[in-house]
Amino acid sequence: IGATITLSDTTSGGTWSSGGVSMATVDASGIVTGVSGGTLNIIYSVTNVCGTVSAAHSITVDTLPVPGVISGTDRLCVGTIAALTSTIHGGVWSVSNGHAGISTGGIISGISSGIDTVYYTMLSSTCHSVSTSYIDTVDGVLTSGALAGPDSVCAGDTLHLVIPVPWGTWGTSNGNATVDAAGEVVGVHAGWDTLVYAVTNSCGFHSTTLYVYVRSASECGTAVTPVAGNAVMTLYPNPNQGTFVLEIPATNADATITITDMLGKTVVTRTVDNTSGSRTTFNLAGMAAGNYLIRVNSGSEIFRTKVVVE
Repeated sequence: IGATITLSDTTSGGTWSSGGVSMATVDASGIVTGVSGGTLNIIYSVTNVCGTVSAAHSITVDTLPVPGVISGTDRLCVGTIAALTSTIHGGVWSVSNGHAGISTGGIISGISSGIDTVYYTMLSSTCHSVSTSYIDTVDGVLTSGALAGPDSVCAGDTLHLVIPVPWGTWGTSNGNATVDAAGEVVGVHAGWDTLVYAVTNSCGFHSTTLYVYVRSASECGTAVTPVAGNAVMTLYPNPNQGTFVLEIPATNADATITITDMLGKTVVTRTVDNTSGSRTTFNLAGMAAGNYLIRVNSGSEIFRTKVVVE
């Protein structure tokens, strides 16, 4: 169907016609074009004063092969196999690159991470072959890598860990430290904590751990960072119902106040004029009860404390 052949006759001057135009057509030059499957006669007629004579040539129009529809998994892991099927039998399986391999029976195997295109081709001895395609993604074997960074931190201080593999999630084994999505660790209570970094895909789950020691104020030699004159930041009442006052001693600079929850998520950020000291009222009403960390950066000074919302 759609292809052409050329017929000829030893006698010139005749005309061509099709005995089944729904299956094939023929033009004045004897070029036959397949239209639909079937068998018909192509007729060549010559006419003179004695009459008309005709010769017929039988041809068969083959239908195009149908590759069908591929079904099966569209995702697999390196080193695993899965079965693909087509609604039509008798075709040939192939892939476009080396991320996957496929057997003659349609068994696909993951070779390396990436996207591959699977083809199912119906071959024809008389017509051109026809293929259908199917996209498969091969996921690599998971590894969360190794965490890099310091393994101790002062209570209320921060450290940064290098994330080995993107798209993972953090967790801790207890409340002695918190860690955010960027790998920033905040020491909360003195003692050991286990940081966990995990990655997940269709091939499963893998995690790596790092033991971090949170040093107490006495081990670090300080609690709240002092300023000239031994002035300290004060917070009251504490515990509270969400409303409290924060007083910061003068630092001759603006002060940026950051309040985070125990998971390291920032819930409040505010900048105040602290040239002569400041007194700021906060209202965390509506926030979940629990502990919140407060960090104040003002000039070269850093203050830290904890507020308890009941």
